[in-house]
Amino acid sequence: MYFVVTVTQFSVSPTALLRSLAIGISASVLAALPAALDAASTRPVRTQHRSSLEQSVRRWLPKLALSGLICGLLGVFLLNWRNAGLIPAIAGIFLVAGAYALFIPTAMLGLTHFCPRTASPIVRLAIRGTSAALSRTGLATAALSVSVAVAIGVGTMVESFRVTIADWLEQLLQADLYVARPAAPGIASDPLPSTLIEKAIRLPDIAGFSLARRTFAESSLGRVELMAYQPAFPERSAFHFKSGDDQNIWKRFMTEPVVIVSEPFAARHGLRAGDSLTLSTSRGMKSLVIAGVLFDYRSDQGLVILRRDLYTELWNDAGVTSLGLYLASGVTAEEAKSSIRKLAGTAGAVLIRSNREIRDASMAFFERTFAVTHVLRLLAIGVALIGILSALLAIQLERTREFAVLRSLGMTPRQLTSLVLTQTGFLGFCAGIFALPLGLVLAIALVKVINFRSFGWSMELAVSGADLWQAPLLAITAALIAGLYPAWRASRLTPALALREE
Repeated sequence: MYFVVTVTQFSVSPTALLRSLAIGISASVLAALPAALDAASTRPVRTQHRSSLEQSVRRWLPKLALSGLICGLLGVFLLNWRNAGLIPAIAGIFLVAGAYALFIPTAMLGLTHFCPRTASPIVRLAIRGTSAALSRTGLATAALSVSVAVAIGVGTMVESFRVTIADWLEQLLQADLYVARPAAPGIASDPLPSTLIEKAIRLPDIAGFSLARRTFAESSLGRVELMAYQPAFPERSAFHFKSGDDQNIWKRFMTEPVVIVSEPFAARHGLRAGDSLTLSTSRGMKSLVIAGVLFDYRSDQGLVILRRDLYTELWNDAGVTSLGLYLASGVTAEEAKSSIRKLAGTAGAVLIRSNREIRDASMAFFERTFAVTHVLRLLAIGVALIGILSALLAIQLERTREFAVLRSLGMTPRQLTSLVLTQTGFLGFCAGIFALPLGLVLAIALVKVINFRSFGWSMELAVSGADLWQAPLLAITAALIAGLYPAWRASRLTPALALREE
């Protein structure tokens, strides 16, 4: 499934840079357009009263909620639209996330009403200040909440993929040792020497063996990858199928001239069990019925599997590219590998690996492949952190005289710092709590819709408890970090200068 690629050159496409620049400028203009239109239509006297703006924002809350409901329903429709492509699904995710963000200011305003009367004055001032500046805090909290939700969704998707791949490898790698030729993606490898196979299966260390031939063939759907398979134990199913009884499908596969196809192949070509696939064989075009669709994660291009004896009959090819060996009781993998290496001394390049080595290497490649997602999640949260910081600085600028009055009434610099940090902590708490439902919705969409439409792979949803309790903690930490500089500035405020009017 995974292979190593050595990157030797860093290349930047001018087209990609221009496209990114255009998207950035367009997004900035669209984001600034509502504020610009509002500023152009606002009477000068109104700008002297901050309360009028907040009242206007509160009047807009029901309209925002209604817009969010419409966008959310449209997003759910696109995500559940059968036979739709990847683009509608991506648009659906954006609509769902945007719709949820439109509800956050209203939910945040409602949450401020739960502040207990027994709370300290600083806590009450901080929470009431949050609701009083909802035009600032609501947007910043929504941005942080969506960022944390994306982190939850992507993290859950990666964890689901990890669990699915681990289970699939456990089910697939049934033999103890595998002997094969090195192969490059998209290229059929040379067969193993028949003498090596015959000697290997006769070793006293070997209790059973399976044979496979990987190659490519032309079909009515274009070039397809074939695997001719001879199991070690024909009586039990070697695969797990998407629908139907595994044992019944396997029995049919072993007794009838049929094929089974991987899930990505079926999804890519719109096939299902009972359909026919026409293959170009040495005996001409041959139509074979699809007995079942199996779960497989080797490639997003898909795979067609048929019995080795049927393949040999149709293609006149008895070659073997992979040999699976089951060890006798008490024999270690290293002992068997040593014996096979001696047999393969003059057979050319041959890979001899245990199932544990293959499993560990596959999972290691998996971790490397998705390591970049950790950076992307932190980057998204960092962008939201900047939004929190800018909102706090704007609030501080607007409340400078209020802070000066509090200082004049006896509030100490330390208490003022506590006030600002309590407010930012409350923003982070709201963002973390609101991020949990959206994060789970995004995770379901990524795992069940986006992943399937991209690669044709079905995965079981695996929710990590660590992601759920870390989300509020991450949001609160990010908000507190963003509040450090505004809190420091507030503590250094000089009441006399702040109260002086121009």
